[in-house]
Amino acid sequence: GDRDRALQLLTELEAVGHRLGQPRVAASARLERAMQNLAHGDQSGALEQLALAEQSFSWADASNYWFIANDTLTPTIARLRVMLRTGSAHKAIAPLRTELAEAERLMRGRRALKLRILLAEALHTDGQGKMSLRTLDRALKFAQNEGYIRSFLEEGAVIQAMLRELHSELDEGDATGEY
Repeated sequence: GDRDRALQLLTELEAVGHRLGQPRVAASARLERAMQNLAHGDQSGALEQLALAEQSFSWADASNYWFIANDTLTPTIARLRVMLRTGSAHKAIAPLRTELAEAERLMRGRRALKLRILLAEALHTDGQGKMSLRTLDRALKFAQNEGYIRSFLEEGAVIQAMLRELHSELDEGDATGEY
């Protein structure tokens, strides 16, 4: 909850990346800063940091490798998240499905989880309530086995509200034998 400290640490991480000649580390700090800006309503700051992250590292070359730190923190995922949070959720649905299918094909569970959570949010924002809850439920079932909690919490208020709604529907379904 300490945004100032978080931004200070990201600045330090970026500086370390530059000092050690690790452009992916510096670019990752910029991606995270973009997400921090987006979470706090600074869309232009988010887009600026995202563009800097894309320019400062060759992400296309890195796509052939698996970097655990960038499993869920990539320019592609960041751009899709920006679309969701800036009124273009309907445009994000197809690319999210494509990215999700690829993550599943490559058996990248954490990445697939993050993409499924974002897809659930996109579907919800697009007015596809039942489908969004089914998608979120599927993400929860995977996360439950692995103990992932932060993946949901870090996506903010919409996902948290959807989790409460899903919990409520599951409770009602248990009482009636449906869902």
